[in-house]
Amino acid sequence: MSSETVADKCAALPVFTAELAGDETERSYDLVLKPVNPVDGVDQYWPLFNSSSEGEQFGNMLFKFNGKKGTFVLNLTLDLSEVPDLQFAKSTGHGQDGIKGITENFRHEFKAKAKKGDDGNYTLLQITVKNKDFEADTYTFLWQCTTADGVDFVSGDPQAQYEPQ
Repeated sequence: MSSETVADKCAALPVFTAELAGDETERSYDLVLKPVNPVDGVDQYWPLFNSSSEGEQFGNMLFKFNGKKGTFVLNLTLDLSEVPDLQFAKSTGHGQDGIKGITENFRHEFKAKAKKGDDGNYTLLQITVKNKDFEADTYTFLWQCTTADGVDFVSGDPQAQYEPQ
């Protein structure tokens, strides 16, 4: 999958913005990730949706802390309508389930934990983003899922922006 293709696709979509307002120190969002099959052996971009509004699709992510120490919790559910045999990949205990970080110091303020859904598979992913040091960070990562046979499926993810101030 070409990173330019992913960047272009994401730039054309609305930005998912998580923002702390007023006296808030924590905010939670429910989202849906919809894996799609590779085309001619090339992994494709996986759409990210607002779970309460199926037509509201997002490209890039923006986390705005507005100068506060705080936390965002993203609760992702896999939509398995196109690729039914997937679940979020489990990491080796580094707080990186379902994702593969490719930026430096990725684990600093970003954790992901896969959880079992009603079907007994890891179809739920809870991502926690914290502002600990008021430093700007950019997170680039891949969504990572696996089949029961151990075949990995990945999708390029947009570069998220992180605004601590």
